[in-house]
Amino acid sequence: MKLSIRYKLLPIIVLGVIILATIFYTISIQSKRSAVEKSAIGRVQSAKQTFYNLEKNDVKMLKAALTSFITNEDYKEVFLKNDRNKLYQYGQELFLNNKKLGITHFYFHRTNGTVFSRLHDENKYDDPLTRITFNQSKKTGSWGTGLELGKTAFALRVVTPYLKEGSLIGYVEFGEEIDHLIEIMKDQTGMDYAVVVNKQFIDAKDWASVRKTKGLENNYNDLAEYVVIDTTLPNSSTFKDHAFSPIDLASVTDEGKLLNHFDLDGKNYISGGFSLYDASGKKVGSVITIDDFTIIDQAYKKASLNMLFITLGGAFIISIIMILMVSYV
Repeated sequence: MKLSIRYKLLPIIVLGVIILATIFYTISIQSKRSAVEKSAIGRVQSAKQTFYNLEKNDVKMLKAALTSFITNEDYKEVFLKNDRNKLYQYGQELFLNNKKLGITHFYFHRTNGTVFSRLHDENKYDDPLTRITFNQSKKTGSWGTGLELGKTAFALRVVTPYLKEGSLIGYVEFGEEIDHLIEIMKDQTGMDYAVVVNKQFIDAKDWASVRKTKGLENNYNDLAEYVVIDTTLPNSSTFKDHAFSPIDLASVTDEGKLLNHFDLDGKNYISGGFSLYDASGKKVGSVITIDDFTIIDQAYKKASLNMLFITLGGAFIISIIMILMVSYV
C-alpha cells in the first residue's frame, strides 16, 4: 500500500518540481531583461547628457576665442578698408591656427546682414544671413550661440557684434562642425553613434556633392525621410539595417528611448536615441546610439542558468526527501 501511494505521488512531485523550476527561471529571465533595459536606457540618457555637456563646453571655448579676437584692433582696421582679398590673406594664419583647435568656420559679417568674408571659403560671400544665431546676436546686441544645420552638416556657431570705439561695424562668427563630438562620446562611453536628420533640412544635390568630394557613397536614399549625416561606424548601413526603422526614428523622445535589440556578428546590441534640436528649439533629427551589451548579456544568461540549476537541484533534493518521507508513511 505504501509503495502504491509513493508511486502515485511521484509524478505529482516531479511535475511540481518542473513547474517550480519553470517559474523561477521565467522570473529570472524577466528580471534579467528588465535590468538590461534599465541599464541601457540609463546609458542613452547619460549619452544625451554627455552630448549637451560637450556642446556647452565647446560654446565656452568658441566664446573665449572670439572674445580674445575682437579686442584685436588691427583686424578691425583691415575689415573697415572693405578689401575682401586683403582681409582674407591677412586672416589666413590666424584661421589655420584656429583650425588646429577645431574652429573650422571664421566669418566677418556686415551690419546689413550679409557675409563680407569667409576665411574658410574665399569664393563664397555676399549671401544674406538667415541663421538663428546671427539673428540672436543682432536682436540682443550680444551673443548668438547654438547648433545650426546647414545644407549638409551641423555646425556649432557663436556670433558677436564687432565694435570699433563703441560703434557697431559688423559681426564676427566662429564655428565648428560637430562630427568630433560623437567621436569624443564614443571614447568616453564605448558606444557608437549616428546623427540622423530629417530630409526636409538637407539639400539632396548639395549632399551628393559633399559625399562625392569626401569619397563617400551617397546615402541620401538609404532612408525614406531621414539621412545619416554622421556616424562613428565605418559603415552607416549598420544603423539602417539593424538599429532602427523609420517608425523608430519618428518615436524618439527628448528623454531618450530604446529602439531595438539585435544580434550582429556574434554580438548582442541595443540601440536607442534622443532628440536633436537646433538653436531655435526646432527638432531636426536624433542622435542614435548602439551599445554592445554582449558581456552583460552573457553574464545575465550565466546567472539565469545558475538559477535554473540551483532551482532544479533544490527541487530535486526536496523531491527525494518527500519521497523518503512518503515511504515511511
